[in-house]
Amino acid sequence: MLQLQVFFDGQQVELFKDESVVLTQSIQDIKDIQKVFIPFTQTFNVPASKNNNKIFKHFYNFNIDGFDARKKTASELFLNYKLFKKGKIKLEGVQLKNNEPHTYKLTFFGNTINLKDLVGEDKLAALSHLKDYSFDYNDTNIAAYMSNGLDVFSTGGTVTDAVIIPLITHTDRLIFDSDSAVVNADTLKNINPTAGTSTNYGVPFKQLKPALRLIAIIKAIEIEYGITFSTDFFNETNTAFSGLYMWLHNKEGELFQDQDAQHQASGFTVTSKDKTMGLGSFFTGFKNASFETKLDDIRKHRIFNDIPVNKIERAFNVKVVPSGSAGYSLVIKKDGEEFQRFDGLTGTTELGQSSSLKRDQFLRIGDGVYTFFIETDAISSYALTITHFIKSLRTGGRRKDIEFTASAAKTTDNPVTATQFVPDIKVLDLLTGIFKMFNLTAFEDEAGIVQVQTLDEFYASSTVFHDITPFVDKTETVTDSVLPFKEIDFRFEGTGSFLANNHKEKFNTEWGALYYNAPEKYDGKVYDIEVPFEHFKYEHLYLTNNSVLTATDSGVQYGYSVNESQSAYLGKPLLFYAAKSTATIRALNLTKSAGVSVANPYIPLNCESTGSTFLVGKQSINFNAEFDEFSRQVNPKTLFNTYYKNYVDDMFDVRKRLTSVKAYLPMNIIYNLNLADKFILNNNEYRINKISTNFETEQSSLELTNIFEAPVFRTLKAIENNCLTVDTSLISVDSVDITVDAACDLDFTIPNTNTGVPTASVNNPVSQFTNTSLKVIAPTIDTDQIPVSTTTEVFFSHQITALGKVGDTDRLDEYGYLYSTSLTNLSSTNDIDTLKAFGDVTVVPFIPSLAVLNVPIKSIYKKAGLTDPATIYYRFYARTNTTVQNDKADAISSLVIAQTVPSAVTQYNNASGENMIGIVGTSGYISQNSWEMIMRADNFSTYGGEDQDGFVITNVVKPVTVATAKQIVEWFSSVASPTADTYYAISHTFKALDRFGRNNSALLDLGDKTNAFVKYHLLLGAYPVIMIKGGTFTGTLTTAQDMRLGDNANDLQSTSW
Repeated sequence: MLQLQVFFDGQQVELFKDESVVLTQSIQDIKDIQKVFIPFTQTFNVPASKNNNKIFKHFYNFNIDGFDARKKTASELFLNYKLFKKGKIKLEGVQLKNNEPHTYKLTFFGNTINLKDLVGEDKLAALSHLKDYSFDYNDTNIAAYMSNGLDVFSTGGTVTDAVIIPLITHTDRLIFDSDSAVVNADTLKNINPTAGTSTNYGVPFKQLKPALRLIAIIKAIEIEYGITFSTDFFNETNTAFSGLYMWLHNKEGELFQDQDAQHQASGFTVTSKDKTMGLGSFFTGFKNASFETKLDDIRKHRIFNDIPVNKIERAFNVKVVPSGSAGYSLVIKKDGEEFQRFDGLTGTTELGQSSSLKRDQFLRIGDGVYTFFIETDAISSYALTITHFIKSLRTGGRRKDIEFTASAAKTTDNPVTATQFVPDIKVLDLLTGIFKMFNLTAFEDEAGIVQVQTLDEFYASSTVFHDITPFVDKTETVTDSVLPFKEIDFRFEGTGSFLANNHKEKFNTEWGALYYNAPEKYDGKVYDIEVPFEHFKYEHLYLTNNSVLTATDSGVQYGYSVNESQSAYLGKPLLFYAAKSTATIRALNLTKSAGVSVANPYIPLNCESTGSTFLVGKQSINFNAEFDEFSRQVNPKTLFNTYYKNYVDDMFDVRKRLTSVKAYLPMNIIYNLNLADKFILNNNEYRINKISTNFETEQSSLELTNIFEAPVFRTLKAIENNCLTVDTSLISVDSVDITVDAACDLDFTIPNTNTGVPTASVNNPVSQFTNTSLKVIAPTIDTDQIPVSTTTEVFFSHQITALGKVGDTDRLDEYGYLYSTSLTNLSSTNDIDTLKAFGDVTVVPFIPSLAVLNVPIKSIYKKAGLTDPATIYYRFYARTNTTVQNDKADAISSLVIAQTVPSAVTQYNNASGENMIGIVGTSGYISQNSWEMIMRADNFSTYGGEDQDGFVITNVVKPVTVATAKQIVEWFSSVASPTADTYYAISHTFKALDRFGRNNSALLDLGDKTNAFVKYHLLLGAYPVIMIKGGTFTGTLTTAQDMRLGDNANDLQSTSW
């Protein structure tokens, strides 16, 4: 039987017996190819049972806060109790009938990566690790980064040439004129050093802006969201991707135009905090220059876990102490975007106020990453103190506080930080755009790594074929045409720059765009694939002489960020390749007071290059085969030809079909299927477009696309060449169709072409799992040490030494105790359900979670509130399976009797005020005469034990007997017949007595027995050593001295029981 189990956050969800749960999987739908992230999903209903109500925390009752249905929770699907798929489940809602909960509606999202869940609406500026990509904005650095990139070490590793300053101007047009008479004009700059070296020539530094390597942004995304992309595509050697840069251009004009530089506060240091336990749950996410607050983390702590989300308040105050009297602004950012701004400040302020603020005046905040900036044009330093609190708004609610400091400084140079200047684009839109450009797929593997590959590479990654012909129901097969559209348009959103717009006006087509049409004309829709980036057309400057154009290339190409009116242009985020020019250009410093020659400056390209002007093999980021600006050749290595052509040509082929069939697939196919695998059906090969499996009917609905190749007529060639002789002129010596040792096949006959196709073939399979239960094996149980009874309590104790099995999978659904004051019914049968039904039998069940199935599983239950004498009969049970799909397999113990005792004194002489040894005429528990042992603080490894500090009691010169060692452990633990090397909980507190029987607690006193344990160990297999660990001890024996225990020495006295 094919059985589905659903686990939500490690807890098994009960399912309706007749609920259809259908899992749909697809890596890329041929009917909608621009959807790059397709999670397989299914919505289904589960009963509002007692178990499920507990899991979903009675969501139907809005007065009970605790379950946040807005979020998806880690979940797993099991087939026959074997892990099948990992993913997440979202609670959609609950249905009530007669005002009682009846059904929970759930949606399962598979592990095809759903990036929207990870990154939400965050923008690039929210990537905190982009702050590592920064430099001081001065003449020296600008000149350096124009020809040699800045290597940056960040958490994700070192990125070489991470930051460059390419030759892209925000307003001015450039020329390369050799005549000295051609000098700089208002918006025209001559960068040819031959013309002259005065300040009349050169591109001003302020016309340029930095660019950041795209792979640095990918690394920052990985760190920010705790994900790992595979290196199939995102790697340094894949220069088609790793060579791309993003221009740091998020406003028109100069980098710091109409804006003071922002100086980020850093060096976060916690100076004071609430001393209450558990602060790590409240104040997490502290880094050098940011802190993060998450309500989910806060509500994990017991103080806040039952507080409704709208009853938890968070706020902070920011105190700024400047070093001088210059004016400044305080800017607070949340997730990289401006959250609050306080302008026109001088002197010490708190949230912009010159007076101290009370807590009700603090700034209220929500989830997010917070950073703090000072804006000023004066050289100065600033000390910040941030006071942050979390508070319950309930009456008498608790509050937690923390205070941390940071500092910021304005030096001579302004800092350029990537987070301040990255384009205004969402992280999700950036990733989606990259995936569309390169036709990438993404899914999360078993190790949690997001596998990123081109679609061609994904389909080529599997060479596995599954012949599903015997399992397909041929009573109904539907074959459709694949495409509902006649044309696919590939283009960039941003083509409004001057030269790109000019291209459209001249050629009536967008720059870099491709309009792919089917070879044949037919009706259909136009399908758009649009990437959210700017696409510049660059200008490779010709050498001019006194404004007269020559046919000589300058070797210098630049970008011109203006619109059709030649006004400054913002546009979409710009991606480009960068290469070093072989030429030298002139530039002007920030104040335009001096010029500088820059050799081999970075120039922007739409074609990857490592410095060569030769075009062959260079990837372009045009979809169309455009005339390359730099080489002045048509580049055929386009995005379409490299990453889309195989797939799209296949889609538009007149032979292409989408075949829909139903099949009962065997377990080995369902469980091991990779969406890159191929199916064979009636000797034809198919690619999987979509597969939906119904786990109630066990039937799978398949959407398959046929795979075809150009026919190879080798068989017919072999027929033609049958019985040829060496003097034939029909073949040549290098033929691969016939070999030198070929012989005649005189029995070969060509089939009669009039033979009809068989029509009697029938294949109506049924589920191979139907009415087939899985084999179920019972767990193995055994007795365990039973704690000693008291006058009011008895203890039940047993253990599970081996789990049961359902099929080949370890399983344990339930275990527990059945007890009664009468043995009549409890001993009448071994059937657990029958025993549970008896009115005088009490059930104590335990339902294990998926995460704790490690053996042995030890179980101790205390039955309290008894009056001596009392007798309780009990049996321990363990059940492999409690569901109706499979057989039961239970284990149950024989009858055990537990009785109260008249008092603790009669058994171990360890009630309060009673002694272990019994010196100076008192009674004791140890029966051996004339013995002595030494008790001291030491490490157990000295005596053959583990590396554990504690107390040891031993005498290797005159060792006590093993029986005495057991009695000592019995006195400490109240457990009968202890075994060697087994720890037992210490049952009572105790103190030392001197040899006269007087109180000597100054030497040793166990005041708190929490987590105190005792055992005995046989050193070298012969010498008993008592070892005590844990608990709270005081006295001089804890740090020095030895204490002699024995008939004529010290004693130990119980102080509680």
